[in-house]
Amino acid sequence: MPFQLRLDNIDYSIGGEHLLNGVSFCIKPGQNVFVLGKSGSGKSALLEICAGLRKPDKGNVYWDEKSIKNFSQRDLNKVRQEMGFVFQQHALISNMSVFDNLALCLRYHTSLNEREIKNQVRHHLEIYDIVRLAHKLPEALSVGQSRIVAIARALVMQPKLLFLDEPIAGLDPIMAQRIFNILTDLCNHSNLTILIVNHTISLIEQLGCPILFLHNREATIYPDIATLRQEQQDTEFVSFISKRG
Repeated sequence: MPFQLRLDNIDYSIGGEHLLNGVSFCIKPGQNVFVLGKSGSGKSALLEICAGLRKPDKGNVYWDEKSIKNFSQRDLNKVRQEMGFVFQQHALISNMSVFDNLALCLRYHTSLNEREIKNQVRHHLEIYDIVRLAHKLPEALSVGQSRIVAIARALVMQPKLLFLDEPIAGLDPIMAQRIFNILTDLCNHSNLTILIVNHTISLIEQLGCPILFLHNREATIYPDIATLRQEQQDTEFVSFISKRG
């Protein structure tokens, strides 16, 4: 079954700056939601709070209606195995090959033998057309290649919930299109619950997914980008993305 994610009255500050104030929303199982907001609005912090990687100053995060405040570290780690996370800076382990980056979580968190792990990793390398990168270290990869490897790693455990933080940002047009196609396929043909920080308006328009808009430390969910533009037309950021889109 896909994963339900709910935040209730979340406050969060970092370095003396108040980023989130009373943020509440629910993402239904199997729903794809894009996160929009200007730089510094707390998008990355919000994703990490949702994944239990940061603790809010106030409020609760619920995974399938269970408050993670009540989880032991062991329980927290167990549920995280049902999640995949693609960080902006990829967070690949620098002294491990691409193959071993994908295999690591399978070796630590499953009972698969090495042959089964090899087959599962190989399968994901083939899906994303990165078999030729299997024995390379992260330092030998381009930014786009690193991004695709990070996506493959996030999916190798077959998670129920996927977080992606700016997966297309800073890429050349060819690599951006490759990841655009991967995201489109994930959103259209998987049972994953997906939360994506992304400002590629053509992708958002094509998929017609709900938008979680962060503005003035608050969050509002809109059913689509057109509704966001209409209701927030005086917001500087929305005016900016409207010109781009």
